Amino acid sequence: MKSKFLCLAVCLILIMVSLAGCSKAPATPEGQSEGQAETQPEGQPEETFVMRIAANLPKGSYEVDIHEEFKRCLEEKTGSRIKVEIYPAGQLGAPPAVIEGIQSGTIQSYLAPIAFLSGVAPGTQILDLPGFFETTEQAYDILNNTDAAKTLDEDMAKRGFTPLGYLVMDYRSIIAPFPVESLNDLKGKRFRVMTTPPQQLEFEAFGGSGVPVDPGETYTALQQGMVDGVCSGVHFFYSMKLHEVGKYYSNTRHAAFVSPLIVSTSWLDSLPDDLREAVVDTAKEVMPWGYELTKEYEGRALNAMIDEGLIVVEASPEFLEEIWEASKVVHDKILADNPEWEQLYNDIKAEIEKR
Repeated sequence: MKSKFLCLAVCLILIMVSLAGCSKAPATPEGQSEGQAETQPEGQPEETFVMRIAANLPKGSYEVDIHEEFKRCLEEKTGSRIKVEIYPAGQLGAPPAVIEGIQSGTIQSYLAPIAFLSGVAPGTQILDLPGFFETTEQAYDILNNTDAAKTLDEDMAKRGFTPLGYLVMDYRSIIAPFPVESLNDLKGKRFRVMTTPPQQLEFEAFGGSGVPVDPGETYTALQQGMVDGVCSGVHFFYSMKLHEVGKYYSNTRHAAFVSPLIVSTSWLDSLPDDLREAVVDTAKEVMPWGYELTKEYEGRALNAMIDEGLIVVEASPEFLEEIWEASKVVHDKILADNPEWEQLYNDIKAEIEKR
């Protein structure tokens, strides 16, 4: 009997050990909740984006220097989630092709001279009028720090490119083999201009004619007398070495050179909210720096040309008054052809009159 009880006790112990072994749960790794898989796939890496920037001028120019500062700031701000690629010296094509690329989203950004936008965004012609902004400082302040250009910004965004700020470089003036000291000096003469209505019309109003010439052909055109002079800014005169064939720089300063920093609207809209905000904020930070940089470049370029024999002719107050008066015809013509932009014109004009 005793042996039967001993055998039964042993059997019960074996059964209990067996049941304990079956019910024992596997150990849960530290930091892993119960019911979670032993191995968990890592989270997907954050999406990155490429921002291709087109530049007309070569490396070492104010334009590329501004883009490089934009790149540095944006990549730092986003932890390189936006990678900026800069293509200087027209590597992405001529301005019309670049603007098409911006509209389609294959190119993401461009510091666009306003004259290159007039064919696709007619309202930009208002910013190109002669005798409109009195100083570059005035133009920069109004376009960047007021809502005067808001309707134009919205119109450009609808056309595929969103302006993030406006760079105002220098003035349109004249370089020629002769001094220009009054409108009489312009009568019957041909001046190289850009392919935009305000610039072509202004020389008609001044008594001469405006002739569009490709930038690369301007030196030869002036040298061979195909044009009598060139209307542009100091940056262009120096980069094209026009002081070698045009001895006189007549500082008529009759129009401000405006260049909005544009980005592809479709690309900007495709970004996550935080990256879109970073792009906008970076432009706001860099543009004031770029504005000061262009003035620095302008001073250096003018001094370099003077050192090489350029003669500067400052326009007298009387001559400036002549230019402003003659320019009114151009204003009337542009507004007659684009009546829908009269409110934009009036809004900017009201800001000018406050200053």
